[in-house]
Amino acid sequence: MFMLANGCSHTEGGEISPHWPFCDPDKAWPAHLAKKLGFEYENIALSGVSNFNIKWSTQNWIVENVLIDKKYKPEDLFVSIMWTGF
Repeated sequence: MFMLANGCSHTEGGEISPHWPFCDPDKAWPAHLAKKLGFEYENIALSGVSNFNIKWSTQNWIVENVLIDKKYKPEDLFVSIMWTGF
C-alpha cells in the first residue's frame, strides 16, 4: 500500500523544525501514520496553501501517478488530507 499525504504547514512539518522556515516532513504526522500502517508514502503538502490548492495538487498527483504513469493501482492508494482551518 501507498499513502499520499497533502495539506498545509501542519502536514508538511512546518512547525517541527527549529530552523524555521524550513520544514521537516520526515517528522510530520504523515510519516508517523505511514510507518504505523506499514505503508510507503509521499508528502506533497506545502505551507500556506489554500484548500483549493490542496484539492488541485492531490487530483494532479493522482492523475499523473495512477492514471497516466500507472505507478500505483487505485486499490493500493490511501489518500490522507488535512484541510486548512480559518
